[in-house]
Amino acid sequence: MPKLVENIPNTAPAPLGPALLERLRAICGAEHVLTESIQLRTYESDGLLQYRVKPGAVVLPGSAAEVRDVVRACADEGVAWVARGAGSGLSGGALPVHEADLFMGNAGTAT
Repeated sequence: MPKLVENIPNTAPAPLGPALLERLRAICGAEHVLTESIQLRTYESDGLLQYRVKPGAVVLPGSAAEVRDVVRACADEGVAWVARGAGSGLSGGALPVHEADLFMGNAGTAT
């Protein structure tokens, strides 16, 4: 079994502010903004299981307009984010990073 890399923190960033979370819920719908620890575990790694970082929140936009509005909301608040497609990669490209609070996943309907 591969050894976990020790220099990557395995902690979530500080929780996002309630105003931003409400704005994200207004954009994508509350069911598409995940904040519970058990929900976030799904997104802490991709196919490369040696690296794990739990995001502060996950947003699953359902359209290009929602992606645009989520990115704008993050920019307005100075919140870093990471984009993810299916998360099946083995390169670590779909991983949250410790400095990013928000992880934007694919709801499967974005066009």
